[in-house]
Amino acid sequence: MKSTKAFLASGRVAVIGRGQTEDPVDSWLRGEGLSRRVVLRVPSYLQAIQAVAQTDLAAVVPKRLAESLAGAFSLAGLDPPVEPGEYQEYLFYPERALRDPASVWLREFVLEIGHHLGRVNGRGIASSRRGKV
Repeated sequence: MKSTKAFLASGRVAVIGRGQTEDPVDSWLRGEGLSRRVVLRVPSYLQAIQAVAQTDLAAVVPKRLAESLAGAFSLAGLDPPVEPGEYQEYLFYPERALRDPASVWLREFVLEIGHHLGRVNGRGIASSRRGKV
């Protein structure tokens, strides 16, 4: 419990993407009756990682992204003491590209990679406009 209190009390970077009103982690925490101390809001995980590298703040970011950039930014990664909920990725594309052969090929390729990654880590992580895959 001590680590949970420290996790919630320490300064955090919130990632609030375009069209969102809050970081999905904060939405999940609120549902659990918890809240954390957010001191900086940024629009992307990459900016969160950059902010963490230059300050004494911390951020909750997708594990694969954190692992791939930890060395470049001289960061250490820790699993949070609370389950931050499920991370979902979405694939968006313009309606006009629905039947475009190159767009169809690219979307299928991206979804195939998502399926593979989901099998590797045991979770379905890729989503499309047609629903979670």
